[in-house]
Amino acid sequence: MKKSLIGAIGEQMVSVKLMQQGWNVLNANASITNFESIDLVCINPETDEISLVQVKTQLGQNPNFNVGCTIQKVDTLLEKIKGPWVFVQVIGEGLDMEFHYFILSRQEVVDLILTSNEWYLKDWKRTKELSDNCTVNLKLKWLKGKGEPETSSHSAYVCSLDHDSENCWQKLWE
Repeated sequence: MKKSLIGAIGEQMVSVKLMQQGWNVLNANASITNFESIDLVCINPETDEISLVQVKTQLGQNPNFNVGCTIQKVDTLLEKIKGPWVFVQVIGEGLDMEFHYFILSRQEVVDLILTSNEWYLKDWKRTKELSDNCTVNLKLKWLKGKGEPETSSHSAYVCSLDHDSENCWQKLWE
C-alpha cells in the first residue's frame, strides 16, 4: 500500500476517534494537499477550544515515526509545530488493519524530539560522520515512555516522556 494512502487512512481514523468523542473535525488536507504543519483542526463544541493536530502514521509492530525533518533542521521543525501530534501505529493490512493511537501534547512532542535528537547526535560512539540528510525518527517505545539501555554503541537514553501516551486524547487540549 502506498505511503500516502497509509497517511490518509491514519488521518481519517483519527478524525473518526475525535468525532466519537463529540469533537468537530476538519481535515486541512482536504483542500490543500499536505497542508504544512497541521493535518486536522479539532474543535471542542462545549468550550470552542481549537486544537491544531499533526498525524503521523506508520505500519508495523515496532515502527519508527519520521517527524519530517533532518537532524540538521530540527530547529526549523520545532518552529512549525502548532499543536499536539497523534502517532498512529497500523498493524495488519486491508480490512484486517488494527490501529493504536499515541497522543502527545505540543510540549511533549518538542521535548521528545529535542532530547532524542541530542542523544542521537552526542551520545553515540560513531566511527564516521552522520550524513546531513539523516532523518529524525521517534521510536514507538519512546511514545510508550520507555528509553534505551546503554550499549557498546551508545549511552542510555532516558525518555523525556514518563508515561505511555496511548489513547491520551485529553492531550489535545493541553
